[in-house]
Amino acid sequence: MAEPLNEIVDDLGLTTDDIAGCLRVHKQTVERWRRNRTLPQTEVRRRLEALFAAIDHLRDTFSTVEARRSWLRQPSNYLGGFTPVEEIRAGRVDRVDADLSRLDRGIFD
Repeated sequence: MAEPLNEIVDDLGLTTDDIAGCLRVHKQTVERWRRNRTLPQTEVRRRLEALFAAIDHLRDTFSTVEARRSWLRQPSNYLGGFTPVEEIRAGRVDRVDADLSRLDRGIFD
């Protein structure tokens, strides 16, 4: 559990607060997972799997770390002017994934 979470933090620059918001857990809970002290429970694990799937989609869409980080922090018309990071923090990973799908299909704002 720790390795994929640490990759998200290190590679994409997401914060523990971003991940905690997405998963609707406390920041300290994410920190414990990152240190392999505990594991997420069933419902949170489903949300975490959705986050990992969206991150995999992001990696498939953008080939460089810089491009991924940049996209995550750019306001999106599809997301109502919010950035993908803001949507992740709010737990709306499905909207981020849908925005990536639009880009994959060549639909740009």
